[in-house]
Amino acid sequence: MPALPLWLPSLCGTLIALSFAIYCWRGRPWRSWRYTALFGGSVAWWCAGQFGWYLTEDLDARLWMGRLQYLAITSAPVLWLMVALDYTGRRAWLAGWRRLALLAIPAATLVLVFTNEWHGLIWQRFDPIPGQARVAIRYGAWFAVHAGYSYLLVVAASTMLAVRFATSSLYRPSVVAVLMAPVLILVANLLHVLDPSRMPIDPTPTSLAVGFALMVWAISRHQLFHLLPVARGVTVESLSEGVVVVDPAGRVVDANPAAVALLGPVQPVGARLEELLGPVDLAATEGRDVEVGSGRRVELRVSPVRDDGGAAAGHVLLLRDVTAERAAQEALQAAYRELERLANTDPLTGLANRRQLMSRLDDEWARATRHGRPLAVILLDVDHFKRVNDERGHLTGDRVLERLGRELLRERRPGDVAARYGGEELAVLLPDTDRAAARQVALRLWGALRAVEQTDETGAAFRVTLSLGVAAAEATDGAPRDLLARADAALYAVKGGGRDGVAVADGERLERVAARA
Repeated sequence: MPALPLWLPSLCGTLIALSFAIYCWRGRPWRSWRYTALFGGSVAWWCAGQFGWYLTEDLDARLWMGRLQYLAITSAPVLWLMVALDYTGRRAWLAGWRRLALLAIPAATLVLVFTNEWHGLIWQRFDPIPGQARVAIRYGAWFAVHAGYSYLLVVAASTMLAVRFATSSLYRPSVVAVLMAPVLILVANLLHVLDPSRMPIDPTPTSLAVGFALMVWAISRHQLFHLLPVARGVTVESLSEGVVVVDPAGRVVDANPAAVALLGPVQPVGARLEELLGPVDLAATEGRDVEVGSGRRVELRVSPVRDDGGAAAGHVLLLRDVTAERAAQEALQAAYRELERLANTDPLTGLANRRQLMSRLDDEWARATRHGRPLAVILLDVDHFKRVNDERGHLTGDRVLERLGRELLRERRPGDVAARYGGEELAVLLPDTDRAAARQVALRLWGALRAVEQTDETGAAFRVTLSLGVAAAEATDGAPRDLLARADAALYAVKGGGRDGVAVADGERLERVAARA
C-alpha cells in the first residue's frame, strides 16, 4: 500500500479549518463568532503554510513558508483566548492597553522571525536532512518564551471555558469532548518538539484544525454559546436596560452596550461610579432616579455580589432609562393639576367655584369642631348688579366681576379661600378666625373693593358698591349650613338697610358695622 503524501494532512486541515471558519463568519451562530471565525482562519493559514512547505524542496522557499506560518502560529493562541474572554464576559481585556498587552509577545515574535538572520533568537540552525522532508532546527532563546506564552494562553482559555460550561451538568459530556482538543494539541506539539524523529510531520496545525472543527460542531450541536451564561451572554448584551458591574472600591469593571450609551460621554469601564452618577450610596439607592452624563434620567436597581465566603465582592447595577416615562408622568401630573384647577375654579373671576368652597368649608368645619378652632365666613354681593348689566351691557358686567375677583385674590389673607358663591355673590372662608377678626377683614375688603375703578365699553369710569355679611361659627351651629345661613342673613340685613355696608351676625342679633357715608 503506497504511503500517503506528507502534504495530505495539511491540505485536509486547511480545508476543514477554512470551511468551519466560513460557517462561523456567515452563520454567526453564537456570541463570539467573530473571534471564533478569525481563530479558524488563522488555523487554516497555518495548515496552508505547512501544505506549501511540503510542495517545495527549495530551502529558501521553505524558510519563507515557515516565516509566513508564524502569522498564524503567533495569532492562533491569542484568538483562542479572545474567544474565551468574550464569551465569559471579560470584555475589558479586549479593549485598550490590555489587548495590546496580549499582543505584545506575538508581535515581538513576528518581528524576530523576519529578522532572525541578525540575532538567531527564533532558530539558530535551519538545515535540511538528507532523504527526509523535514529540516533540522535548533531553536533560539526567544522561541521558548513564545512557546511558553502560547501554551499559557491556550490553557487559560480552556480553563475559563471549562469553568463556565461546568455550571450546567447538562452539557458536561460535550464540554469534555470540546476541551480535549487543546489538550491533544499540546501533547502532539510537545511530542514533535521533544522527538522530531518519531513524528516527522508537525501535527500541531492539523490537530488544531480537527480540534477547531470539533469545537464548532459540538457548540453548534448543543447551542452552548446560545444558552450559557445568562449573566454575560447574548441576553445581557441585547438588554435595553443598562447593566453595570462595580467592584468593592466603587470602580466600574464592566458595562453592557446599553449602559455605555446611557452613561456617555464618559467611558464607564475603569471610571469611578461617582464620576458617572455623582455621590451615590448603593445601600440606599434602590429605585432612585438619577441624572447621568448623557442628560438622561435613569432608575437604579442595585444587587450586591458576594464571593463564596459571603464577603462583599461588588455590586451589579441595572439602569433603566426613564427619561420619557418621567417626562410623560410630569406632563400627566401637570395636566391633572390643570384639570383639577379648572374643575375647582370659576373661569370668569379666577376664584374658587362654589363646589370648591363647599368642599373646603366642610373640611375646615370638621377641623374647627375637632380641635375647637374658630371659623368665619364673609358673603359679598355686588349692589345693583342687574342695573350694571342693563345700562352698561353684560360684557361690562362680566368685567366687573372679573376685576373684583382679581382684587379679592390680591386682598385676601394667606390661607383664606376666596370664591364665587353664585351670580354676582362672592364669598371668603376664614379658617382660624373669630368674629372680631372676621369683622376687621370684612371692613378692609369692603373699603378696598368699593374703591376699585371700573370702565364700561365706552371707556367711561364708574364704581360699584358691595354689601357684606359676616358670621363666625357658634356653639349652637349644627352644620356648616347654619354658619352660611347667618352670614346670608347679615348680608340681606345690609341690602335691606340701603346696601353698601357690612353687617356681622352675633347669634340672632345682626350688627351693621359700616355703611356708606
